[in-house]
Amino acid sequence: AAPNAAEIHGSRYAAMPSPSSAITKDAATYWPLGRSTPVMLDPRYAFGEPVVSQSHVPTRVLHQAARSSSRQTVARWYRVSLEEGDVAVAYEESLDRTSRAA
Repeated sequence: AAPNAAEIHGSRYAAMPSPSSAITKDAATYWPLGRSTPVMLDPRYAFGEPVVSQSHVPTRVLHQAARSSSRQTVARWYRVSLEEGDVAVAYEESLDRTSRAA
């Protein structure tokens, strides 16, 4: 059997929790606009990029699609609600305004 971390590095690692037990679901998810809006950042989805919470579609993708198509078409293509699409676009536009102001 392969040695564990405590056997390799000494007993100080034996008491440390495994990474998966140290991070809770709530700690891994960040809701930049609050939990009442469908935008979240979570390393389990899209490498931590902002996504809509139900479908996990990146907000950046929805924003780019909305530049050339109607909101109804974008919602149908990506299977998101109109509200999710609208919030994703507004979120991305707020990031654009913030980066231009800086």
